[in-house]
Order: sequence, then C-alpha cells, then structure tokens
Amino acid sequence: MQNMPKKKSQKEDEKNKRKSHYYDNLITEDSDEEEDANDTTTTNLSLSMLPGEEDLSMCRNDEETVLQAVYAQDFCKEPGGSWGVHIYNINVKPPDLQEQEVGCRLTLNVKLGKRYPYVAPTIRLLNVQGLDNEQENELLYKINKRAMDLASLGSVMVCELVQETEDYLLSHNRNPLLQNISA
Repeated sequence: MQNMPKKKSQKEDEKNKRKSHYYDNLITEDSDEEEDANDTTTTNLSLSMLPGEEDLSMCRNDEETVLQAVYAQDFCKEPGGSWGVHIYNINVKPPDLQEQEVGCRLTLNVKLGKRYPYVAPTIRLLNVQGLDNEQENELLYKINKRAMDLASLGSVMVCELVQETEDYLLSHNRNPLLQNISA
C-alpha cells in the first residue's frame, strides 16, 4: 500500500516531465540576438528554405493590417526590439455576448520573432479574469500547441490564436448576471 502513492507520484512526475519537455521544445524567439544558423529548433524547414526578411516583413505587415481592422480598439502594437520585432496585445472576451454577460476576459500578448510565421511566437496571457490557474494553463498550452502546428506550415496565426482564445473563453464563461441571481 505504501508503494501506491509513489507510483502515483511517479506517474505525475512523468506527466509533468512530458509537459515540461513540451514547453521546453516550443519554438520561440525571446531574444533579439542573432540566432545560430545551425539551430535545430526552428522547425522541420531548413533555414535556406525560409523566405527572405523582406517577404517575412511584408507577411507580418499584412497580418497586422488585418488585426487592426478586425480588432480595432482591442488591438495594440508595441515595439519589441532591435530586429523590428513587434509585440501585439489583443483584448479578448467571449464573442457574441453583451458586455454584462461576459464573465471572463484576458489580454493575449504575442511577441513575433524575426522568423515568424515559420517560428511560433512567444505567447503570454495577461490581465486574466474569470479563469482559474488550471484553466489559464490549459488555454496557454492549447494555443501554444496550435501556434506550433501553424508555424510548421509557415502560416500566419495571430487571428486564429485569438479565435481559439475566444472559443475557449466562451466555453468557460460564467455569466455574472446568472451568478448574481443565484447568490
């Protein structure tokens, strides 16, 4: 009987190690320093197969235009570093609800690296309201995984990550009006 907690603990440790390994292997560009051309974490694509800086910059500019048009005042861009990398902040809430029905919201913070969209952006959740820590971690894991999948295709992804976040918030929303009635 005394071995059972150890087995459970070992299973939990293995699960946590797998999760940790997944996060350690996420392709991100946290630094503005020049990356090693032999870096094997970029994606399955060879660096020589990536479009040039000018093409990537144009791709990012096009996506930024779409983000500004779609999310208007909920979208904010801040300069990110010496490589012209940008950080996007998008205020996200469940879609198609009236303001008084919204019980959860957050700011999706997305830092694009110089090889975006072939390298997943660094993603953080800021100003989270209405989600517990477990839900917050689950959402972050889900959108990071989606970002990795899209980066392997070289697909721009910020709009899709926002939509994924909206869907998650909608499925986890607790209508404040209903909570006040039951209290």
